[in-house]
Amino acid sequence: AKVSIPLYKDMRYNATSGLQIQNVGTAAATNVVATFYCKGAATFTAVSKPLTIAAGGGFLFYKPYELMSAYFATPFASTNVNCSAIVTADQPVVAIVNESSTLTPPMLDDYNYEGFNVTP
Repeated sequence: AKVSIPLYKDMRYNATSGLQIQNVGTAAATNVVATFYCKGAATFTAVSKPLTIAAGGGFLFYKPYELMSAYFATPFASTNVNCSAIVTADQPVVAIVNESSTLTPPMLDDYNYEGFNVTP
């Protein structure tokens, strides 16, 4: 399976995103990889380590520069970036992105969208 995520923000323009991936297959997905193509404060490609997600289970990428370096083979080089992402998996997966404000007090508007399945 392959899912395209057109926009993922890590602390960019007063917003940050969470990328939630769910395995909708009937068996464990043992090779889920997210590749982020980022520009902003730095230009880089970050690649997750292969993840295992149980059937029906999920995994959340949130603030990867600050909180998630252990999950990356090639980690985020910076925060303050806009990224696109491609998720590949050995089972069917779906993905959603939740973007929220980092302002204090936070804005009430959050943005949510689903990833696009680009191969069966």
